[in-house]
Amino acid sequence: MTVRRDLAARLQHNEASSFNGAMVSDPFSRRRFGFTVARRSGLVLLGSTRLAVPLFHRAIGFGVAAPASAATLATVLRHYAELGADARIEVAEGIVPLDSVRLLERHGFRREREVHIVHVRTAAGPPEVRPVRGLDVDTVRQRDIRLFGRLARVGFEESGDRGIFVERSTAFVLRAGTPGRFVGYIGRIDGEPAATGLVCLTPGVGGLYSDTTLPAFRGRGIQKAMIRTRIERGLRRGRRIFTARTEGANTSARNYEQTGFVPLYRASFWVRRTD
Repeated sequence: MTVRRDLAARLQHNEASSFNGAMVSDPFSRRRFGFTVARRSGLVLLGSTRLAVPLFHRAIGFGVAAPASAATLATVLRHYAELGADARIEVAEGIVPLDSVRLLERHGFRREREVHIVHVRTAAGPPEVRPVRGLDVDTVRQRDIRLFGRLARVGFEESGDRGIFVERSTAFVLRAGTPGRFVGYIGRIDGEPAATGLVCLTPGVGGLYSDTTLPAFRGRGIQKAMIRTRIERGLRRGRRIFTARTEGANTSARNYEQTGFVPLYRASFWVRRTD
């Protein structure tokens, strides 16, 4: 269990780095969506006062990088009380101690319906994927950064504030992120933009984010090709561990499993309302 917990901690560090780059590092997003990122006693505490999305407002590391204890809960409750917001904790099911859920329930937390799967791949080589006719995958250059953001929004089929955030944040990390940490890719079919993918490189780990395929191009195996490209980049940079998150057992989850990823844990969300 210690090995799995240590691995989960490394993956969570990569994800926290990605969210920090996309959320609070961009002054526009920070002001518009009320984003905050804080670190307390091993936890990473994400906050958003204007986007009601569990992924953007949660404590990461409970029972992984921080003990699953009453003291940890007190830290979470105090932080979100200062924000005047609900307290939410992500639980890495199968990683955290079994009695963690009972502890949360005793302190007034209730499980939400949304569940994610965190996948991991450890290998010295890239996955085998079938060629996609007409597909070229290019590294995003400065001239294509705004296009990358627009494609990600369309691919995720987001609109309103969530669409603005997706478009703005994915472009921002490529424009202003730590050099070499974030690398974006655009997949084109016969020259027409069709897909996006981002890799976030932290010590030892490559995190795969912004996986989108535009509706007109789905079902051709493009996402698997984009996964392979980013793994190849990470391998060239010395990474051997790769991670991705999906919302349940969807098409993306199957594509990751078919390219050598395995589920490490299910991420559930537990919330205690301010009222």
